Order: sequence, then structure tokens, then C-alpha cells
Amino acid sequence: MGLLGGRPQQQRRDAAMHVINSYMRQADVLYMERDFQGARGALAQAESALRIEGGVGGELTETD
Repeated sequence: MGLLGGRPQQQRRDAAMHVINSYMRQADVLYMERDFQGARGALAQAESALRIEGGVGGELTETD
């Protein structure tokens, strides 16, 4: 996300949502393959990414 520092807020928000959605898609695929531990890990990565101060989660608001 640091590479997008000079970009408009909407572009940074879109990039952040892309990262989170990637983790969520990964969790879906793993869940469908019955890899529940892997799916849980992907969800944990998404949650972790949202909590990083100044990172992915820093660009999102509650309404996003």
C-alpha cells in the first residue's frame, strides 16, 4: 500500500479491497476443497491485513 501513497483516496481504497477480497476468495476455495484449517488461515490473514495500522485497513472505513 505504500506504493500508492500519492494516489487519490478512492484508488487506495480500491486497492485495499482488492487485497482483502483476494484473501476471501482464497478462503472460499480452500473451504470448498475441505481444507478447513487453510480456509481459517486465509480468513486470519484477511483480518490481520485489516488491522495493520497504516496498511490495508488504514484505507477502509466501516462502510466499506
